[in-house]
Amino acid sequence: MKKLKRTLSFVMVLFFILGSATLSIAQFGHRGNYSRSYSRNYRNDYSSQYRVYPNYNLRAPVVVAPRYAPVIVRPRYSPVVIGPRYYSMPHGSISITFGGNPYYYYGGGFYRPYGTYFQMILPPIGIRIGTLPVGYIPIYVGPDEYYFHSGTYYRRYDNRSYEVVDAPMGAQVTSLPRGTKAVTINGEKFYELNGTYYKEDTDSKGRVVYTVVGKNGEINNTEETPSPEATPQPEVYRGI
Repeated sequence: MKKLKRTLSFVMVLFFILGSATLSIAQFGHRGNYSRSYSRNYRNDYSSQYRVYPNYNLRAPVVVAPRYAPVIVRPRYSPVVIGPRYYSMPHGSISITFGGNPYYYYGGGFYRPYGTYFQMILPPIGIRIGTLPVGYIPIYVGPDEYYFHSGTYYRRYDNRSYEVVDAPMGAQVTSLPRGTKAVTINGEKFYELNGTYYKEDTDSKGRVVYTVVGKNGEINNTEETPSPEATPQPEVYRGI
């Protein structure tokens, strides 16, 4: 009987030890599997709740092409600036189209538009007006009559208009027009405006006059050199 009790006690202790060991192993394996399962399930749940959307703010780079530089064809006539400018032409100005370019005539002067303003210039040869400007000076070169005003020469074209003409050789004026510059050619002093050369002289009454001795940028004051270069001097006359 005692022997049976000892055997049962031993079996019970053995079952207790085996049961404790099995429980420890099971808990250890569960903790390991739980951590791996938790991290995997967390990633799956997170990815399912938060979708990845494309970033539409990322745009293709804009390629800026260099600006095209247009070829500028300059006309033969280059207007000479001689006076004031207006940002709007005064009332009473006359619009004239000549050579495909717009001009405006006002107060005896010609103007051209330059962007946002209108600049007074010397008019091109051939443009016409209906009435001579106030204050013009009649000039005779031989039998031909001309009209002079602000560095511009006119001739009657017909009964209704006057035409701007080239400066006549030998014409004399009592004062230099505005914008004239002093130049020295072969040791002689002249006054030039838009290719027209004046030389100081005296008339029959002893008055100082200025005679047209060259035009179109050419002057001949020596036999050897028909078209010498002019040396400008720092002197500008602002006359009529």
